[in-house]
Amino acid sequence: MRILVTGANGFIGNHLCIKLFEEGHQIVGLDQTENTSDFLIHYKDNQSVEVQTKMEENWSMLRRDLTDESTVYDLKKLGQFDLIYHLASPIGVDKITNNSKETFRSTKLINDAMDQYCKDTKTPIVFSSSSEVFGESENITNDSYYKIKQLSDSPRWSYAMSKAYTEMLFHLSDYKSSIVRFFNVVGPGQETPGMVIPSFFKAALKNNSLIIKENGIRSYCHVKEAIEKLIHVGNGLYDNEYNKQSFNIGNTKNVISAFILAKKIIDITESESVIEQLDSKQQLKTRILTEDNFEIENIPIDNILKDCYEYYKSTDSQTA
Repeated sequence: MRILVTGANGFIGNHLCIKLFEEGHQIVGLDQTENTSDFLIHYKDNQSVEVQTKMEENWSMLRRDLTDESTVYDLKKLGQFDLIYHLASPIGVDKITNNSKETFRSTKLINDAMDQYCKDTKTPIVFSSSSEVFGESENITNDSYYKIKQLSDSPRWSYAMSKAYTEMLFHLSDYKSSIVRFFNVVGPGQETPGMVIPSFFKAALKNNSLIIKENGIRSYCHVKEAIEKLIHVGNGLYDNEYNKQSFNIGNTKNVISAFILAKKIIDITESESVIEQLDSKQQLKTRILTEDNFEIENIPIDNILKDCYEYYKSTDSQTA
């Protein structure tokens, strides 16, 4: 298939494009970032000349911002796509909480643009929503969408509301669409500031303190596992099986607290780091996926951390 991936230079976008390329699809990636990620550079450098040539022939990048009205026009000039994976979105906890109004505005513009493009071209789209739409302190089941909390005062709610708005936007559309919501997807290549596992590994590799701001319980999912499930949804949408359906993508088995996660990372890195909790009396906060739609083998947390360690160890040595 000929596939468009928005947010292609993000963490999940990187892994998705690689997997789609390896499956033989033609890919056009769209992202506003100017530089190719270190993860993709590392991937390409480790391929044969033949594979690198094939990448150049079947994988292109369009550096554009979807908040710019002209981007939709430019996309149409590229010709018809068989399927879209729409991952483009503001990221980073600090960015979202410190600029809640701008987060909502830009996210809405991005998704309105893709809605217009799909209206005009009738291209099927898989939209990447967020587990944030469920609010805090919930064990999430597949019917939890109907239990979303009322508006709160949290600045992060602007991000959640923009995602919930877009779910409805695509759900009411006359083109084919599916919704996916990722739960704590982690793995090699994740570099977004504020993310727990990258922060812990980078601190441990420098023997710095691992600081726990919120001793939350999460169910972590390896990005490889998440991509396999995402592509399963995309293929189902293309085959008219999953139109107007929503899916929670995560791992129901890897339930772990931030404190235990920090201990595991210190052990695997053989670090001299210590663990600091900003508020030892703070109650545990949870967002755990308790049901899974997919018959795909779960990747255990220890395997996730091993893959992450190999990646952050290599990138740390390069920047030391």
